[in-house]
Amino acid sequence: MSSGVAVYETINNGEDFIFKDFNLAGERIDKTRKEEVCGKKVTEVFPKVKDFGLFNVFQRVLKSGKPEHYPISLYQDDRIIGWRDNYVYKLPAGEIVTVYDDMTEQKLAEQKLKESEDKFRTMAEQSLMGIAIAQDNKIQYINQAYVDIFGYTIEELMNWELRDAFNAIDPDDREFALEQLAKKQRGDKDGIEHYQYRGIKKSGKIIWVEQYSKPITYRGKPANLVTLINITERKKAEQKLKESEEKFRNLSTEYELILDNFPGLIFSKDTKNNFIQVNRNVVASYNRDLQCKEKLSSKKDLEGRNLFDILPRDIAQAYWDEDLEVIRSGLPKLNIEESWESEDGTNWINTSKIPFTDENGNVKGVVGISMDITESKKAEQELKESEKRFKDERDNLLNMLNSMEDGVYIINQQYEIEFVNPSLKNVFGPIGNKKCHEYFQGISKPCPWCKTQENIIQGSIRWEWDSPITNKFYEIIATPIKRADGNISKLVIFHDITKRKKAGDKIKRAREQADMYLDLAGVILVALNKDGIITLMNKKGYKILEYEEGELIGDNWFEKCLPKKDKDDVFEIYTGLMNGDSESFEYVEGNVMTKTGKNKRVVWHNIVLYDKNGKINGTLSSERISQNVKR
Repeated sequence: MSSGVAVYETINNGEDFIFKDFNLAGERIDKTRKEEVCGKKVTEVFPKVKDFGLFNVFQRVLKSGKPEHYPISLYQDDRIIGWRDNYVYKLPAGEIVTVYDDMTEQKLAEQKLKESEDKFRTMAEQSLMGIAIAQDNKIQYINQAYVDIFGYTIEELMNWELRDAFNAIDPDDREFALEQLAKKQRGDKDGIEHYQYRGIKKSGKIIWVEQYSKPITYRGKPANLVTLINITERKKAEQKLKESEEKFRNLSTEYELILDNFPGLIFSKDTKNNFIQVNRNVVASYNRDLQCKEKLSSKKDLEGRNLFDILPRDIAQAYWDEDLEVIRSGLPKLNIEESWESEDGTNWINTSKIPFTDENGNVKGVVGISMDITESKKAEQELKESEKRFKDERDNLLNMLNSMEDGVYIINQQYEIEFVNPSLKNVFGPIGNKKCHEYFQGISKPCPWCKTQENIIQGSIRWEWDSPITNKFYEIIATPIKRADGNISKLVIFHDITKRKKAGDKIKRAREQADMYLDLAGVILVALNKDGIITLMNKKGYKILEYEEGELIGDNWFEKCLPKKDKDDVFEIYTGLMNGDSESFEYVEGNVMTKTGKNKRVVWHNIVLYDKNGKINGTLSSERISQNVKR
């Protein structure tokens, strides 16, 4: 018998009660022996029995003769503590009998369950992520963020059955979502837990939703935990980015067409003397050059190749020395006159080489523009025609600048505007006699942050500018231009990056919000790549492991955070996971080692991460908060 039984004799008509008999279950429950209690008063064995309330029940049953149930209550004295469920009877001979059960484990389990549910509810109500629990074809719990996403009230959604929830999915995505639900209910391994779909708000508006669902145990029964976020703005940003990339591809095609129809030679090289890009005239020129080592069939035969592969070493070295001068100084080298032997005899070209830089101002290579000046060298009498031809080429270049979508202007060292293309005039209006700071900023003196003098000394520079006149962001590329009279002007290109800047700000805010979600989590969150290197950890993880925030990024998890005796075995399991054995690794219990060398026991919930090609490339792990309690 699992219930405790005690038999009492009465003293002075219920003034007290003496133990007469006591069974084995009672000995176990009350941690005492029959020999130690028999013959003793109940108030001696259990000094708090009156405070407990059971003593009064004894007296009532003695007087009435009717059995009573004293419901589950907590008894506590200096010796024992526990929850008891008591039934009290009176025997025909007048003895009082109690039959009771120890309900301590059940009550503790109920308390733990309530505490766990309270913690979950607190976290869920503070979360900006929609959270719902579905069970028995009904929604058992839903947070405010969830209802806000779809525009309903909590009361409306709590009255939904599952089929009503699927009516809030766009018909084109509904079949896929239903199929995934059916797979989870059947326990199919190929069910997708994390996916996106179009949702329908109460107002009828279509939104994009990213959902993650997972089977759980809720209040002792199977349930499904659903979390989701509204990704409509992210989808819009992705679409804009796609359109921007398509536009960039179109511009690249147009740019190449312009280069190939430019009457001179245009090329770019990196800092290792390798060609990056050339126009078709460069290919034609090398094919006419008697010193060229091979015949070239297309631009691809040059792009990516080193100049030393194309020309004899001494000739290639001379060209490369000029390039190095531009790269090392960061200043353009203009109007270099060079001769070369072709099938038609001696030819002369005039070459200008300009450094190009990255966003940090570091020189990445050289852009060269070469013009054929052979005829001007053949006869002085043709000098006038040669100058006209050069002017025509300059006009062509200006026409190119005038046709550019980006804004272009040129100023001298006195801040006087020498040229503005139509794209800038359409935005900032006519020039008049305004200097650059008057035209672009509306101020009478040069801007304190002006980079004109720095540009002339250091060469090409690049920066970003927020225009107070247009309220747009521009990427500014400025290059010094040395004129024939020795003076230096500045060529500046305005590129509108407003859309890109706004998209970057949205991405930054999304990352900051994601970081906030990680830091709000009350459990450890850690992400590893395929080699076990830590790529992400939240504040809670650093606190538990006693490291400073960011200190573990780039370290090997198994070497840094696991006890030496465990790391090889755990890494072997992780290797299996990376090879596709995810089932045996979803829930794992093991030790972690803090920075000070202490071991802590953690139950992990592991999620496999995939790259865009569907290949496993890491894991995201968190402490598991168990919903299973002992009853």
